[in-house]
Amino acid sequence: TKMNVENTSEEESFDFQAALHSYFTVSSLENLEISGSFQGKEFLNKMVGDEGEMQTEERESITITEEYDRVYKGVNDPVLTDKGTG
Repeated sequence: TKMNVENTSEEESFDFQAALHSYFTVSSLENLEISGSFQGKEFLNKMVGDEGEMQTEERESITITEEYDRVYKGVNDPVLTDKGTG
């Protein structure tokens, strides 16, 4: 993957951010569990309000039972387990 950003203005600067996302083929949401160092970590819950809300995770493992859009801070060891893939 390659991304180039070029500011062609000689007078104005701008801020730029990018995020790369992973997409996985899974059997179904009911079969998924994501484990890692989630408990006690802050996350941005983008499903709350217009700009999201910072919250703290209480769970050790994540299961998805509803629409979900979260950004976790300081979790660098997630493991995705799919019980439906045999």
